[in-house]
Amino acid sequence: MTIMWQNAGVDSTDNWMRDTLTLFQEQNPNVEFELMDNTWGDQYLTQITTLMATGRTPDVFATWTSGRMEPFVEAGRMYDLKPLLEQDPEFYNFLQAGPLASTTFDGGIYAIPYNLNGEFIYYNKQVFADLGLTVPETWEDFLNIIKTTKENGIIPIALGNAEIWTGAIPFMMIAERVGGLEAINETLAGERKWTDEIFARSGEVLQELMNMGAFEPNVNGIKPDEARSKFVMGQAALWINGTWEISILNAQMGPENYGIFSLPEIPGGKGSIDHHIVFADQAYAIGANSEHKDVAWSLLKFMFSQERQEAVVRSNVLPATKVEVDPATADARLVEALDLMAGASGTMFPWDIPLGTFLGTELNKAVQLLYMGQSPASVMQQFQRTVDDAAF
Repeated sequence: MTIMWQNAGVDSTDNWMRDTLTLFQEQNPNVEFELMDNTWGDQYLTQITTLMATGRTPDVFATWTSGRMEPFVEAGRMYDLKPLLEQDPEFYNFLQAGPLASTTFDGGIYAIPYNLNGEFIYYNKQVFADLGLTVPETWEDFLNIIKTTKENGIIPIALGNAEIWTGAIPFMMIAERVGGLEAINETLAGERKWTDEIFARSGEVLQELMNMGAFEPNVNGIKPDEARSKFVMGQAALWINGTWEISILNAQMGPENYGIFSLPEIPGGKGSIDHHIVFADQAYAIGANSEHKDVAWSLLKFMFSQERQEAVVRSNVLPATKVEVDPATADARLVEALDLMAGASGTMFPWDIPLGTFLGTELNKAVQLLYMGQSPASVMQQFQRTVDDAAF
């Protein structure tokens, strides 16, 4: 029996999955796996969206949650797992309810979330020590980091916006600090317009940072891994990205050489330093057309078993299950990220997920224009027109 498999594999996730499939095959020697694709990021989004459009759904596949997943459900490409979960209450209870909500549509549950992610600011401890810098508590502190590092020939913030979702992270952080979480969520729900002054003002703040030299001039041409390398090598003081990078940073520079913090509050803004971008990111689903749903379900249960979820934690991935994370034995940076999340007084998704693939991509393209110096008000007006056109 051959199970068609599609994975968004990268680094520790890929290693964990490879081990999981090997162990599953040892217990089920009649099962073979055929890997259809193993790309990541924007490339994987294109691949899986194309497969969903053609109806060539794999037996088991990785997917995003929320708005990016919803069109696949509406098209009938994903198998409803809720009846199977209800038949196994112990397993059902092992899954965190919050992440499951992001894969629930019209009462059905169409995927099991694999991980939680947060998007934060990483800092290079050696650079900070050399320049006498400390983790910023205020906006003035944050601006001082940019000023001091720039004066000493260090890139203040490494950012690779050749993959346009990365440049949206600082913009989203700034927008929350300017307008507050309630306004952001109302906008994502269609109750406010993107022409609201908070978004234009957020673009202005981003460009003020650019004018200070916070980012490299060619930020839109830099790949994310290039930006990471500059941070790892001490050429940059800060790096803005997600917690999925923890395992990579640990391997490249060691967990003792970097730390994590949240963007400080902006004077006059309505946001909070305790509001974070936190979300159930990747999830695993069964294709509605699969001829091997029983085996596919057995695989999902094995992937999300206590044993394999403990391995997830050892891979420095934040689990979306109730597996225990022991601070005494878990990776220090993983615990640091968990502490930030646990202390959150509010959270939001990265906007391109609830907006869905089309509008999410268009938003990221709009933010890329901000890095090119275009007028924030004009950019947001154009994006609002795109939103309005998509509604018809």
